[in-house]
Parts: sequence; C-alpha cells; structure tokens
Amino acid sequence: MASTAIGLESVNEANMVRSAYGGLFLGFAVLFFLGARQDSLAKPALIALLTFMASFAVGRIVSIFADGTPSPLILGLIAFEIIYAAAAG
Repeated sequence: MASTAIGLESVNEANMVRSAYGGLFLGFAVLFFLGARQDSLAKPALIALLTFMASFAVGRIVSIFADGTPSPLILGLIAFEIIYAAAAG
C-alpha cells in the first residue's frame, strides 16, 4: 500500500489535527446518527452530509490542480466522497 506521506512533527500539529479531524468528525457523526434515528433530524443530517462530503471532494480536487496528483489512495477517497455526497443529495 502506498504511503500517504503525512507526518506530524510537533505537539501543536498533533493537537490541531485531533481537534479539527477528530473533534469535528465526532460532532458530525453524532448528527448523522441522530438523523438516522429521528425523522425531524433526517433532512438536516443529509444536508450536512452532502456539504461535508462535497467540501472534501472539492478541496481535494483544488489540491490536485494546485499541488499535483496525490497517491492512488487519496484519489480513491475523492471517488467515495463524490459518491456519498451524491447519495445524500
């Protein structure tokens, strides 16, 4: 499997990644779970999922043009993000 070549060099970098990715993803996961359980939250959860996944895909596509082609693993993630965004819409 190809390496993603992502490294964290300091405590500050690790803290930023854990808060941004870990904390934010956990919050969205709670919203998605509640949306699956409560009809009143289903539409807001789907809108959030569409926005969440489409934003990742757009960001990665912009990065391809700005930074070059990433590893096949990252390219595969783009495909899944687009699929999930489309399914939520």
